[in-house]
Amino acid sequence: MWMTQCKPLGNLIMKQPVSPSHCAIDTSMPGDPVAIVRPHLRDSTLLVVGGDERAGQLVRLRGELGLRDAVWASTRDSDPTPRRFRSLIRNPRLTLVVLLEGLIRHQHARDVASLCEQSGKPLVRIWRSPNPVAVAHAILSQASRRLALPIMN
Repeated sequence: MWMTQCKPLGNLIMKQPVSPSHCAIDTSMPGDPVAIVRPHLRDSTLLVVGGDERAGQLVRLRGELGLRDAVWASTRDSDPTPRRFRSLIRNPRLTLVVLLEGLIRHQHARDVASLCEQSGKPLVRIWRSPNPVAVAHAILSQASRRLALPIMN
């Protein structure tokens, strides 16, 4: 059963993000996850953090999720500071941050999570590939409440 009893504050609900272990995706649910999240992300900006930028993936994310913009913040082992993430995450036009587990240093992941919490930005974690289906599943399972999306009960 889908629940939509969320009270958004602007575009976001100011609650702690839902842990993926507490809100699993029901793979039997009808509908395409991309189609479910697309109306809620239309004309928004998404930040991908981790690994090296892949222009083709950004184009797919923009097109399939209906985003205004998708930005990729590459990470490098030689720069352990969160400086370059700070301004990107604090951008008022940013709606969502996608963290690429497996392609980011542990300290970068902690810094990004802390910056998202301080800035009130939802953070979702996916394994390596930011394809639109993986991002949509992560949003539904990890950030539904913060983005005022339908969630599984």
